[in-house]
Amino acid sequence: MRKSIILLALLLPIFALSIEKTVVGPETLDLDESLDIKLIITTDEPIYIESITDPVPPHFVATEFPASCSQSESMLSCELGLFVTGGTSISYKLTAIGLGYGIIGGPSLVYGEGIKTAEFFRQYFIGKPKAELSISGPNTLLPGEEITATVVIVNTGIRSLGTAILTLSSVNYSDRLELELAPQELRTINYSLGEAPKSGSQTLSAVLSWANSSTSTTHSYLFVHPSLKASRTVRVEWKLENGSVNGYVSVVYELINNGTAAGTVSLSTGEQLELGPGERQSLAKLYTKAAPAVKISIQDANSNQYEVYSFSEESPEMKKGFFTLLYENVSSDIPAIVLVLVGLVSLYFSTKFKQPGLKAGLIVITLVSGLLLYAQISVGALSLPFFQN
Repeated sequence: MRKSIILLALLLPIFALSIEKTVVGPETLDLDESLDIKLIITTDEPIYIESITDPVPPHFVATEFPASCSQSESMLSCELGLFVTGGTSISYKLTAIGLGYGIIGGPSLVYGEGIKTAEFFRQYFIGKPKAELSISGPNTLLPGEEITATVVIVNTGIRSLGTAILTLSSVNYSDRLELELAPQELRTINYSLGEAPKSGSQTLSAVLSWANSSTSTTHSYLFVHPSLKASRTVRVEWKLENGSVNGYVSVVYELINNGTAAGTVSLSTGEQLELGPGERQSLAKLYTKAAPAVKISIQDANSNQYEVYSFSEESPEMKKGFFTLLYENVSSDIPAIVLVLVGLVSLYFSTKFKQPGLKAGLIVITLVSGLLLYAQISVGALSLPFFQN
């Protein structure tokens, strides 16, 4: 009987002591979200508590714990070293730092008579059902090209999305698709929205909905084409060749792509030019008698033809102009270097003399030298290196 009483006295603190654990927060969290943890110790008798430990799951870190506690890689340890009457508690947080799932376990209590543990199991998932949605496709399209879109959906979470609904909408197009995506699953879906018109724009919208969440994105198409504006200038040009002045028909084509896409400009005489959007180029040709009849058109990369310009044959009168006649009758007999020196010297001395008559005469000489020099330039006869054609 006496032994039973002694044994009962030794066991009494064990039956009077309990430890509980509460976890407040959702079962599924995102990164940086937290759970509130509370460890509750209750006792009917005064008891000496040495320490308490609580496991920290691998995807969490303990935060906001008391100063008497310290954290190792997988455990929160609190050194109490005090007598407890009635009860006490320790509160802290578990903050999610990595994607994954697992079990939250129970704490252990070290007291004067031994160790007390609490059976506690709760599962967790870090990474709410999430999805990334993207649309890819051409940004610009020529008339008649197929309007295509590639939709990519990725479940970036660690749980299934359940039944997700993908909705696509655009001008004269709509589609609805139900699908399920496992964790980390990627789904690629290709769509054809018809043929591109000649001009304008179009936006494709995509919305993915699941549970109480959704994500959306858009992709824009611009419909482009080249457009040609062409003009032709025809004039007579005289050139010095083998000591004589010969006449040519000079033709200059001004070509402008005022469209929104690159194009190839083709002339019926065989020439071709590549013009980007808004680009302008000049094409110069020389003919002996007449500017030929020519058709000019522009095509896109798919050989679709757009504007066509037609120019008829032109035979301008081969009449020598003032500078050509000036060269033949006067300037051809004077070396260009002489004209340059006379002009420069006259100009220099016109600034030195104050007599109006002399100054005016020197200025006239400078102007005449310039006219004669230009006459040589106009027929390509100027022999100075920096003026040669």
